[in-house]
Amino acid sequence: MMISNNSLPMAEDISLAAHQLHVTRCSPNGVQQLLAHFITLKELSGQKVTRQFRASLKRLLQTHVCYVL
Repeated sequence: MMISNNSLPMAEDISLAAHQLHVTRCSPNGVQQLLAHFITLKELSGQKVTRQFRASLKRLLQTHVCYVL
């Protein structure tokens, strides 16, 4: 899975990562695990992680972990 410059991961990518990382609904540490996972992917692809991207990603992950999983 690749994250382009300013785009956020798709719901399917988040669900797959959550499954792989054993993140369950509203798990207290789950958002942090997923945040680290997607930021690492972005950095490994040579892209810069901005504060705005990190904040947007965190909000998206909080919503996904608490309402979708």
